[in-house]
Amino acid sequence: NELILNKGERVSKGQMLKLEAIEQREPSPVKVVAFFGIALILSLLMLLLVLYIEFYEPDLIVGNKELLLLASICILITITAKIIVISPWPSNLIPVSAASMLIALLLNNRLAIITTCLLSILIGMISGGRLDIATASLVGGIIGIFAVRNVRRRSQLITAGFAVGFANMAYFIGVGLVNSLDFHTYMTEAFIGLANGVMSAIIVTGVLPIFESASKTITDISLLEIADLNHPILKEMVIKAPGTYHHSLVVGNLAEAA
Repeated sequence: NELILNKGERVSKGQMLKLEAIEQREPSPVKVVAFFGIALILSLLMLLLVLYIEFYEPDLIVGNKELLLLASICILITITAKIIVISPWPSNLIPVSAASMLIALLLNNRLAIITTCLLSILIGMISGGRLDIATASLVGGIIGIFAVRNVRRRSQLITAGFAVGFANMAYFIGVGLVNSLDFHTYMTEAFIGLANGVMSAIIVTGVLPIFESASKTITDISLLEIADLNHPILKEMVIKAPGTYHHSLVVGNLAEAA
């Protein structure tokens, strides 16, 4: 019955060691029950996603490529979240918006929104049942989806990252004001949120070509890169077959408009 930690008290290393020792002494049945509880919640979240895909995105079920792509992104962000939570880094660095932007770019926006909602709940659980982290993940992810809606160049992804970052900043400042937190505390959280958005954009910029190549998925960015008029073949066509070159441009413009 010894008091280890008071509410609102800063946790010391000694107190942390005592708490970890108590956790290790927990009977195995308690841990097994907790494991099955987590498995049950995860199964429910996956069921919701499967039902959404079956009723509203049936085209995705036709090919396993898209489902595998979606599963890979979700698993990677979950593993990343777990690594960040057990590390000394703050939990609001978990880049959920990176997963949201990737799904929006590679698959579609509606699927990205529902997946972001479910991932945010999962990230909140992984972070120790923190509602603020879950809500921040939801806000950043949804803003990220809207920010990449009309992206046509990879450089625009950085702009999308800043949009996510500023949305995160606004959220953490709002939470700080509501809870009457110290100015330094909530501004630190806010700038970590900004860093989260920029980091997410950098991650998307780096891994998007890998996912495009691995899944053989074509995005608007890929199509525009193919249409680069400085490509050697197009330059050769201008000289050797100008009529065909002009015809190709006109048909391409008609196809884009259609």
